[in-house]
Parts: sequence; C-alpha cells; structure tokens
Amino acid sequence: MVILALALMQTQTAAAQIAYAEGVFTVTQANAEERVRISEPIPSVPRAMSSRTWNLGGGKVTFDKDGILIQKGRINGRSTLASVPTSTVLFSEDQIEANQAAARRGERTLGVTAMNGAVVDGSKLLMWLRWDDRNRRTWLEGVFELDMAVETPAAKFIGKLPGSGFSTGVVDDRLRREGQTVYAPVQAQVGWGLGTLNVSTGEPGFTEMGGTRADDAFFMAGTDTLVSLRKTAYGSVIVGVRRGDEPRVMEVLETRGTLVGIQPPGLIVFKQGNTTVVHDAWEGMKFAIPTGAGFRLTRHGLLVWTPDNAPTQATLYDSGSRPVANWRKP
Repeated sequence: MVILALALMQTQTAAAQIAYAEGVFTVTQANAEERVRISEPIPSVPRAMSSRTWNLGGGKVTFDKDGILIQKGRINGRSTLASVPTSTVLFSEDQIEANQAAARRGERTLGVTAMNGAVVDGSKLLMWLRWDDRNRRTWLEGVFELDMAVETPAAKFIGKLPGSGFSTGVVDDRLRREGQTVYAPVQAQVGWGLGTLNVSTGEPGFTEMGGTRADDAFFMAGTDTLVSLRKTAYGSVIVGVRRGDEPRVMEVLETRGTLVGIQPPGLIVFKQGNTTVVHDAWEGMKFAIPTGAGFRLTRHGLLVWTPDNAPTQATLYDSGSRPVANWRKP
C-alpha cells in the first residue's frame, strides 16, 4: 500500500515537459499530452466589415452598404429590400403610412442598412438584417432566407428575433445556427440575453444571460464563446464570459485596457498601452506577455514562447504564474 501511494504521488507531481517540431509544441504532464500549433490564431473580437461574399447554391451573394447583390447564371441583380417596410406581413396600414411619411421627410430610408450577421444552411443564406434611421438608430430588424438553389433567388422574410441587436456596423458576425434555430445576443426591455428564432416555424424565444445591462455582447470570431462588455462611469470596462453551456454570462474582469481576443474556455487577452496582458477568467492568473512572444493556455498551464513565429525558447507557467517547464532550441 505504501509503494502504491508513493507511485500515485509521483504520478501526480510528474514534471511537465515541452517539445517542439515543425510549428507544433507538445506539452506533456502525467501522461496527458496537448499539442499547440503556433500558427492557429486566438479568436479575436469581431470587427465589422464593409462587405462580405458567400458562394453557395451555384451562385454568389454579396452584402454591402448598397444592399444584396445576387449573381447566378445570367442573374446579376441588386436588392435593397425597400418593399419590406411597406409589407403588410410586418406592418399595419397605419404603420406603413408612417414609414412612408418618415422616408419622405428623410428621417428613414426604406432600403436595408446593414447585416447583423448571417449563417449558411445548405444552399440557403439566413440573414439577420437591420434598418437604421438618419440618426443611426435601429427601427427594424428581421431574419430573411435567401435560397440560391432556386432559379430566381429572392430574400424571404422568416421572422424576428426578440429584442434588438447590439451591432452597429455594415456587415457583422453576430448570428449563429444550431439545427433549425438561429440565435444571437439581443437587448431586451430589461436586461439582455440570447434571442432565438426557429426558421421552420418562425417561433421566437429568449433566455436571459446576465445582469441588467450590457453595452455590447457578441460571439468571439469563429466560435460560440459569448462575451459581454459593460462600461463603468469611471472609464473602465467589465468583461463577461459564458463558460461552455452555462446558463449565464459571468463578469470576470474589469480593465481600462482594450479587449483583443479570448481563447476558449476563458483566457482573456487585452492591451494595456503597448503591453499584451492575459487573464485566465476561471483560474484568476494574470500575466504580461513579453513583446514579440506567442502564447496559448493549455490544460497544464500558460505556454509562452519567443519569437512568436519561429520559437527558440518556451516556458510553461502554472496558475500561480510560476515557471514549471522550459524548452530551448538545440
């Protein structure tokens, strides 16, 4: 029994090891191995674009400030969806008249302003579109389906997400899909959360995600990592992160820096002046990254290497920012 206990202790305290070959670090501890490819970027904060193009269904769809451009075979046409604000499917006769009057006064344009996000479903592009007034206030949003497999593609209204989106750019990436449901962070009358829409039935839904206010909420680029930002009266920003499938976003960091990215499940990367700082939301570790270094959070700790694109040395730090393993190029 004593021998067995000693063996277990030795296994639990086995020293970590770092190896590197052909752009990949291998971090090993207690027979658990993790590979880190240095060329894979950390998911960044989403940035609005001026245009975006999708190739699907034998054609091409582009969205920009002038609306939707559809190119398929001999079709090369642009739509601003100017008929949407006068549709009896969405508005009453009185509302339609008010929308037209506002357009005549120059307070609103009937054409679509922006795209909050879009997801692909086979040959279909599901688009969350937005109409803003001349003061850049959103007055209409809706989810539309564009099937590029049909002979003459045209956008079809599906329904509305509850609440309103946080997006302010021309082309954003704020929409996600799971099966027949699209979802996105939205502002509600009280608080904020995830708005959902079943694209088959048009049924909306809402799940509160945390707190009474968020100034912005979004998914990290290319991921489902949900993040919230809340500004304080004294100039800092409080960052919230949703951990996995947990029902709420947890506010985990207050900073005066600029959020740059988040490596799942919760390594927050931000800039303080010219310094890159990382903060592990769940372990509490905070670490200033040396200039020109690369880094990744592993199950064994924070791996930091230099130079970032052609490493000659690397160090693994534990949750207390203590170095536990080193590697140098032979």
